[in-house]
Amino acid sequence: MKRELRGEHETIWGLPDLQTTIILAVTTFGWVVLGFFDWLFGFGTGADEHGWFRTLLPLLLLLPIFFRWFRPTRKPVDHQDAYRLHGSTILTALAILGILVLFSLFPISFNSSGGPEEFSTFIIGRLIGLILLCSVALLTENLLLLLSYGNRVSPSIVDALRYGLVFTIISAALIPGAEAREIVSSILASIVGLGLFLLSLRSGWVVHIWRDQKYRMLGLSFLGILAGAGLSTLIAVTPVAQLLDTTSRSITMLGHLFASIIIITQFGLFIRIFLTLPTAGAMDRRNIEVSSLSNFGRLMVDSFDMNDLMKVSVSIACDVTSARSAWIELIDNDTREIITGGKVPLNFEEIDKLLNLNIDGQQRPLGKITKPGEGVRIFNFTFDNSSNTNSGSGAELRKRLSSGSLAVVPLRNNTGEGGILYVVKGQKNGFDRDDTAILETVATQIALAMEHAALIRKSIERERLRNEMLIAREAQQRLLPQAMPESHAYELYAESEPASMVGGDYFDSVIFRDGTKGALIADVSGKGAGAALYMGMVKGVVRALSGICADPAELLTKANSALYRNIDPRFFVTMTCLRLREEEQIVQIARAGHCPTLILRNSGEAVYHTPQGIGLALTSTKQFQRALRQEDISCSSGDMILLFSDGLAEAQRIDGEEIGYEKFRRMVQEVGINASKGTLREFRDAIFAGISTFTENAPPVDDSTVVILRWR
Repeated sequence: MKRELRGEHETIWGLPDLQTTIILAVTTFGWVVLGFFDWLFGFGTGADEHGWFRTLLPLLLLLPIFFRWFRPTRKPVDHQDAYRLHGSTILTALAILGILVLFSLFPISFNSSGGPEEFSTFIIGRLIGLILLCSVALLTENLLLLLSYGNRVSPSIVDALRYGLVFTIISAALIPGAEAREIVSSILASIVGLGLFLLSLRSGWVVHIWRDQKYRMLGLSFLGILAGAGLSTLIAVTPVAQLLDTTSRSITMLGHLFASIIIITQFGLFIRIFLTLPTAGAMDRRNIEVSSLSNFGRLMVDSFDMNDLMKVSVSIACDVTSARSAWIELIDNDTREIITGGKVPLNFEEIDKLLNLNIDGQQRPLGKITKPGEGVRIFNFTFDNSSNTNSGSGAELRKRLSSGSLAVVPLRNNTGEGGILYVVKGQKNGFDRDDTAILETVATQIALAMEHAALIRKSIERERLRNEMLIAREAQQRLLPQAMPESHAYELYAESEPASMVGGDYFDSVIFRDGTKGALIADVSGKGAGAALYMGMVKGVVRALSGICADPAELLTKANSALYRNIDPRFFVTMTCLRLREEEQIVQIARAGHCPTLILRNSGEAVYHTPQGIGLALTSTKQFQRALRQEDISCSSGDMILLFSDGLAEAQRIDGEEIGYEKFRRMVQEVGINASKGTLREFRDAIFAGISTFTENAPPVDDSTVVILRWR
């Protein structure tokens, strides 16, 4: 778990980036060119000859690296990244020291003037100088990054130390006279070294790394001190020192300066790490808590699988308290579900054995007193000879866990108790105040995760149902005619708007046995999917029977016979059916319990027509036929007949006031006068607009359907 918590964004500090690669390539090329000219002038000359080749020009090669000190391309992104940078820097310094020691083992000879006697000695000197020139400057950049990251000092102070380093290098290389150069460089190096030492003592990122990393960093810092001392010795008292002097005085000075820097900074870091060791355990615990809760928060967003969330929750509860086992008991009505985990997970039988133990100082089993709702409770337990643990899994549990302590934490959410978290430690009084506090936080996070997962599942279920309802609505719309038939004698228009995704209203055109045409409107009681299902059934019945029926009364009677006792008794169907005798302009009408039919005469008068009849599927055929009456309505050109569902006449405002049949009649009469010369679609739109005006755009409470007939 700790490895997983150490960060996701890791910078590979051991590999150079593109800018560093270019700088190294340019520096190497420049160094080779300088070596070539030095060879032309005579590589056998001593250290005091060709000073501008061996002092000034090497400094010019350092300018890009000096620029990098102030504008680094890579910086540590967190304390773990800084830890990796430190390790990479020290290991690289040790590798450089090893390479230089290896080169020092080669035969090195000098002539009487102090210069290299053999060409091989000249090449070795150039290689050592190149290694120091490139690696020392770049490693110094890494050390500066380490000291500046997570440090509370002003950035201007860090920049001042960078300027001090650059000024020290230039001064030590250019000041004439060995004695003056030694005095100035010593003073400047001491000032800069003191600043670097104080800066290393304030490295804040060291506090936040893990305890085992601190121990490793102590060792690396000690090795860094040894590497600095070894490098300083190598370029001071061995033949390499004279070889570097004949190669470039700037490189010698750079090597000494880097050796001092690494010794000073690593000594400061060593002290800093050593001082943080007493609190390392507490800091590790805090890091685990913060990282665990952070990861748990991300998991809450990314996952809604309850089982996965609970497994991670159990693992986090063990990590933040250093417990050996934990489990969560989910409470859902009377069902019991257990998710277990930890370093030593308990099985269900072992959990039952543990919950049946008598708690120290209690005469009741643990499972009888660990009820949710009382906050975090801590209990000590002991397996003794009286415990029911002498066989099976109980005996195995007793071997592994003779006594210990158990924390019981309720998981509360907005809906009440969601479950109980149990955390087990192998020693009595194993939970302190900090454990209690963090367990409360973890329990809150778990409860939120449970609620979040439940909401996500409900949202997905709602979306699934919504998609299914959209499909059902599309299917229902296909059951309704896309256009009503017309003739030279009349115009016909119909439209339906369900109150929900799907509805129970239905309209259609029919053709009777003698070929005359007709129209009908129907309404299945209720709303939603059930009503829509029976609407489809009614359509099938009507289409099957209309061609064998002579008039609307016969069609309604046969439809009642087909539906009675064949649909759910809680449902019934109302219907009004018209038969249009075109040549005579007579409408035969039969009504099975549906809304009255509204007749709009060309004179502007609007009257209801309500033939007798009861709803379909409510009674037997004989009783239905006895109650049914069919009537003929004589019409003239311009007369309109409006069939509508109760969703229009019973439309409501938010306060519950209905428009009612009389207000609806007056509104349609007024609309009919104003829209008598318009299209039937415009007439329909005017009716629905009037309804919206009355209801003040309140959502409809029932399906709204109209069938409009106008005689030409």
